[in-house]
This record gives sequence, structure tokens and C-alpha cells, in this order.
Amino acid sequence: MKVLIFLALLFASLFSSTDAAAQPAEVQQLTSGMMSESGLVFLSSRPGWKYRPGDDIQWADPEFDHIGWHSLRPGGLRADAMPDSLWDGYGWWRFSFEADSTLTEQLSNLYFYGWGAAEVFLNGQKVASYGEFSTDAGREKTYMPFVSMRNLMQSVTIPPGETHLIAIRYSNHQAKRNQQLFNKNAENLGFSFGFADNNYKNNAGVRSTYQFGAAIISGGVLFFLALVHFLLALRFRQDKSNAFISLFSFLFFISATGAWSNVFFDLSGFFQTISFFLWLFPFHVASSLLPFVITLLFKMEDYYWTRHTVWLALISMAATYYLADATNPIWIAHLLFIIVLIGFLLVKATKMKIYGLGYVFTGVLAGLIFNMIWILNAISFLSLPFELSVLSGVGLYTSFPLGLSLYVNNRYGYLYTSMENEVKERTRDLNESLQNLKETQAQLIQQEKLASLGQLTSGIAHEIKNPLNFVNNFSDVSIEMIDEALDELGKTSQDDHTVETAAILDDIKSNLRKIHEHGSRADSIVRSMLQHSRGGNGKMEPTDLNALVKEFTNLSFHGMRAGKEAINVDIEMDLDDSISEVPLVGEDFSRVILNLTNNAFDAMQGAGHTAQGSGGYEPKLTVRTRSENGSVIIEIEDNGPGIPDEIKDKILQPFFTTKRGTQGTGLGLSISHDIIKAHGGQLNIRSQPGKTLFQIHLSL
Repeated sequence: MKVLIFLALLFASLFSSTDAAAQPAEVQQLTSGMMSESGLVFLSSRPGWKYRPGDDIQWADPEFDHIGWHSLRPGGLRADAMPDSLWDGYGWWRFSFEADSTLTEQLSNLYFYGWGAAEVFLNGQKVASYGEFSTDAGREKTYMPFVSMRNLMQSVTIPPGETHLIAIRYSNHQAKRNQQLFNKNAENLGFSFGFADNNYKNNAGVRSTYQFGAAIISGGVLFFLALVHFLLALRFRQDKSNAFISLFSFLFFISATGAWSNVFFDLSGFFQTISFFLWLFPFHVASSLLPFVITLLFKMEDYYWTRHTVWLALISMAATYYLADATNPIWIAHLLFIIVLIGFLLVKATKMKIYGLGYVFTGVLAGLIFNMIWILNAISFLSLPFELSVLSGVGLYTSFPLGLSLYVNNRYGYLYTSMENEVKERTRDLNESLQNLKETQAQLIQQEKLASLGQLTSGIAHEIKNPLNFVNNFSDVSIEMIDEALDELGKTSQDDHTVETAAILDDIKSNLRKIHEHGSRADSIVRSMLQHSRGGNGKMEPTDLNALVKEFTNLSFHGMRAGKEAINVDIEMDLDDSISEVPLVGEDFSRVILNLTNNAFDAMQGAGHTAQGSGGYEPKLTVRTRSENGSVIIEIEDNGPGIPDEIKDKILQPFFTTKRGTQGTGLGLSISHDIIKAHGGQLNIRSQPGKTLFQIHLSL
């Protein structure tokens, strides 16, 4: 009997020690001061939680006594922290609390965040479900906390002034398995739970919108840049920079997709961990690749060894995996090394005076700033509003690729502009060559015309000159013979027959004089044609234009003074000293000066005859040269009677003349005009009563 009593007491003491270890029930006091600025009261990390493995719906009853349950907080509970003896994939948590009236008016929504499945009971009544709880792993449907931000919080009413019990029926069969696969990177076995006000609930929807916008913007920009530079890499295979920019942008696209995958996809705890790796590892590789991309862009061949920095990414990725910390010291050291290396390369590129460097510099600087902001916010050194943290994420992902892409775009734009300018310059050169060719062709045509005229006049000289001389000579001899015949008739007796014969001889003599006069004019025309058609080799050579103009103006003046009707002429020379040598066929162009000055002297001689008796006429010849807009202008101006309007259009026609009798041949102006055109110039004539101006334009 004593033995039975001893055993009973021993069993009771053991049982009471276990219950003592579990601690008695505790009621937590919740006050309004516990609410965060965002409007959230976290309960899952507070003391007072009781846990028991297994499943029994009676455990939701507030009257059920949970003495003997384990004190275990669900917040931040990792799978490796939960003993296998206490976890068979499911269990219950209970939490008792009281809240003041001010707080209960604000606590109108439940907050739950976890990767298992849960049923929430308030004071014995089921108020919310998250996923589908099951003791069977095959039938469990885990909760997707990011599927809908509205599901994150469900409305609830908490009566004031009472003691309340929260009982959570929870299963997470995959937690232990995922912990074995992903080590510390796996999702938590436990969950986060609390109450939130309506402002927090409304802001949750806004946050979801911000995340969705950030994901669309970042993903769209990065995918577009990756695609564009991939196509450029296919088109310009020799330029490797496009391929690496495409790879860089695509790695950032994968990382951004991993970072915001929960916005688009229903992720379980397993795939949430996969998305974590998709976010972090491509970011490590892309960051390590950036220095090499910069050396390719700027063709810094001495620093192509930077491609080996990609191996550092493997070290930092391994450290991140085993330490399960996205801001571990090895990754930070790796990132700082990449930043220093990029700064060094940009300084070198600045010394190389690379065009468009500012785009890369701005993109890299902005990306580094956003990266540092993200790191400081992640380690809680900064406390940024959610909107700014999302914006920093967008800047972090897009700044680097945009800077690189804008540089490439600017480089192609610069090449296009350079090529366009070169094409314009070549087109201008071709147009100038074509214009020179046309001018040369026109000059050759004029020279051929002059040569043909020379051949024609040479033929005339041979075919016409001799018969013409015969006519002129024999007309002179015939006149002399008639004079002798008339002398003989005068010695005879004068009768009607003799008188009639003398009259006939006088008529014949008069006819012979007409024949001699017109024969002499024809001879003058032939000699003039021979004179004007006699040319040199037709080769343009640098010629002192002022000296040529001065010399042949003086020669024409002295020729006029040696003639029968010499006049005094005031000659004014206004020659531009800035004009040096001009390409001319000197022998041909000298005839132009002679012809124009001869015509001017002839016109002023006629004006002198017209002005006889009236007095006051003073002949004046003005010769000018000047340079204007890449051309040389020669002007010969006289104060003669001018050219009548009715003949202005005819004076350049061959054989048209206004001179009296047989004095003019009508070839001087015509041939002068041809010579000027052969030099690629123009002859302009301006005339009015008392003034005539011949203006020659020659292009240099």
C-alpha cells in the first residue's frame, strides 16, 4: 500500500513539474500605445502564446484550460527552431488578451502572414481562414499571402472590457522539408499575426498598386533594353558590348521578376524561396559583370581582365546561401569592391575624353545611390516610406542599363551624324566636281567653237583671201586704166560719141570703187576673223589680272591715238590690289579687254562727233576690278552715247555692227562673249543714254 501511495505521489510530482514548465495561463494587456504608426498591432512576437501539437477542435473553446501547453511564440519561428517531437506538420496556438476601449475601437481587422494554412478562432468562433488546414499533407492547401492584399486582413469586431482568446489552428507540412532543401533561406514555419486599423488595410491596397507599377515599369524597361541590344548584337556582331548589355539587362530583368514575382504569381513557401534566389543571384552576377561591360563600351583593352570579377559573384552567392542574409559582410565587401573598380574605370575613361561618358557616369552614379539606399533601408539604418522604398527599387534596376543604353544610343547617333555630315561633305564635293566638270565641259565647247572658227577662217583665208585680193587688186588696176582711158579721150575731139563713152567709163569707175570698197570690207572681216581665231594652247594659267587689264587698256588707248580720229580720253583705273593671280588663258582674255576698250573708244569718238558745236563733252573711260563673294568682277565703263534699247539684244550676235561703213566686222563682242563663257564667266551689259557698262564675272 505504501508503495502504491509513493508511486502515485511520484507520478503527480512529475506531472506537476511538466505543467510548471509550461507556465499557467497569461492574459496580455493591449493598449493603444502598442499600435505602430502604420496602424498595426503585432501579437505574434509578444509573450503569452501557448502551443500544443496535434489537433482537437475543442481547443478553440475559451473554457478549455491550456495548462500544460508549451510557451512558444509563432512570430519568426523557423523550422529548425521547432523540435521534431513537437511538430508533425500541424498544431494549435492560443493567446489570451484584454484591450482598452480606445484600442478596441481601432482594431477592426485581422492581420495574418504565413506560408502554411490557418483557421483563426476568436472567443471560440471561427472568424477567418487562410488556405485549407489539414492534418494530411496531401490535402493541405497552403496560404499565398501575396495573392490578394485584401485577404491579408479580414474584418473582425472585438468587444471592449472582456478577456478574449485567439486560437489558431495551423498546419505547414512543407516547412521542415524546405528547411532541409534551402537551409536558412527557407520560409518560416511560424506566422505573423496581429490586428490592424482601417487605414492600414486601405494602405495595403495602395502598396499592392505601387508594387505592381514598379514591377511593370522595371520589368518592361529591362526586357525592352535586353531585346533591343540583343537585336543590335545580332546585327553588329563585331561590337561585343551590345551582347553584354543585353545579358546585363536580362539578368536584371530576372532579378526584378524574382523581387516582384509575388505580384503576378501565386507563390507557395517553396517557390517564394526560389524567387528569393532569382532575385539575389542574378543581381550578384550582373553587378560583377558591370565593370567588364564598361571596358567593352569604352574599348579599354588593358582592363579586359575585369571579366574575371564574375567569379567573385560565386563567392558572395555562396555566402548569401549559407548565411541566409542578403546584406552579409561578404556581399557588402564584394559590392564595395565593384563600386571602387567602376569608379576607377570611369576616371580612366574621363582622361580618355570619351564622347557621351556622362550617360554612363550618370546611370552608374544613380544606380549606386539607389543601391546604397536599398541596403541602408534593408539593415534598418534608414526608415523610408513604402513609396520611396519601391521607387528606390525601380531606380536600382533601371539606372545602370538605361545609362549604358543611352550611351550606346548616343554613340550610334554620333556615328550617324558623323556619317551624315561626311555624306553631305562628299555630296558637296561631288556637286562641286560636277559643277567644275560642267564648267570645264562648257569651256571645252567654247574652245572647240573657237577652234572650229579658227579652222573656218583658215579655210576662208586660203579659199577666199586670194580671189578677194584678185578682185581688190584688179578693181584698182581697172580704175587706173579707166583714168588713163579718160585721159586719152580728153585728147581727142569731143563729139557726142566721145562724151557718151566718157560717161560710161565714169559709171564703170564708180562701180569699180564700190567693188573695191566692199572687197576691202570683206578683206577686213577675214583679217578680223583670223586675228580672233588665232589662239594659244588654251591652257589656263595663274595670271596677274590687274596687270593684264592695265596693259591692254593702255595698248587699246595708244592704238586709238594712232588712228585717224584720235580723241583725248580721261582713263581712270580703279583696280583692287587684293586680287592676286587668276586662272586665265591670257592670250584669249587680252582680246576681250582690247575688244571692249576699242568699242568704248569708238563709242566715245561717235559721241564726240555728235557733241561738236555744243561743247563741254569730255570722254572718260573707267576700268575697275574687285573681288566679291568668291568672284572677280571686271567693269569697263564709258560715257559715250549708250546702246539703243532696240539693239541691246543683238549686239552679241556675230557680224552685227553699228559702226559706219566698213569700219566694223561685228565679231568683236561675239567672240569676247565666247571667250568669257569659255572661262566659266558671265558678261552683263548695262546701258543708258550717256553711259555704258560692260561687267565681267569670273568665278575663282
